[in-house]
Amino acid sequence: MEAFSIRHTIEFPPPIVAAAIFGLPTIIGIMLKSGADIEATCSKGFTPLLMAAEMGHSSVVLVLVASKANLFAKDFRGENSLHKASLGGYTEIVKQLVSAEPSLIEIPLEENFHKTALHLAIGSRHEGVIRALIDAGADLNAPDGLKLPPLMKSIVVNLPEIIDLLIEKEVDVDANGFGDNAALSMAATSGNTDDVKKSLAAEAKVDASTNAYSGMALIRVTSSVHRIMPSLPSNLLVIVRMLIVLMYSTLHPSGMKVVIKAGANIQAKDKNGETALHCIKP
Repeated sequence: MEAFSIRHTIEFPPPIVAAAIFGLPTIIGIMLKSGADIEATCSKGFTPLLMAAEMGHSSVVLVLVASKANLFAKDFRGENSLHKASLGGYTEIVKQLVSAEPSLIEIPLEENFHKTALHLAIGSRHEGVIRALIDAGADLNAPDGLKLPPLMKSIVVNLPEIIDLLIEKEVDVDANGFGDNAALSMAATSGNTDDVKKSLAAEAKVDASTNAYSGMALIRVTSSVHRIMPSLPSNLLVIVRMLIVLMYSTLHPSGMKVVIKAGANIQAKDKNGETALHCIKP
């Protein structure tokens, strides 16, 4: 019988990766001078740089970048060092990485709907990282794999200061994204009156597309009832739909008033030829 060994139950990463885990830049420097492999990996594909970015050790990242670590290396999830720093909210590391290699900014994380570092930072609500990436020249109109450009994503996760910044940077407020919606349509659907006002102030088109008009929120909410409860009797379905409409107008009356006041076409139709009024008729 083979003797028990703790090495059979616990994986030990290469020493230089372990040093990165614990944030030991001096030790890593000594190891590198002694010939340690700067691209050594653990079983999950973490190089010392990837591990340092994952853990938020900016001093280690600084040493590794200066020692010419591979900034494009990926782990088992397909994440590179900038993806990790953006997800973790490590602004200083983000600045170090994009300063060393600006092209990292637009490399998508293919395994996560082709999101760039900016998309990841917005989704994680790390405003410091978002600002750093914007200052570094990130594409402010590029959509991710879900067709969500940065402005629309910021509306979805409710980042008012970032929305202001993106509008100030003159992003395309009328660009169609997820579900063929524009930013104004998305804001109206969520009932976020402030975001609706910001979009209109940026001269967003109230009738930018078949989905971007005052009744859009109403139509999407009422139409969804058909998909959620297709087995309801027609008369009960009408009542439920009317209740949803009343609920939306009660909770978000100001948002509806804002877009109507802005000159929205209340007779506009969706792709099925229905207006908001059609959606609550039998």
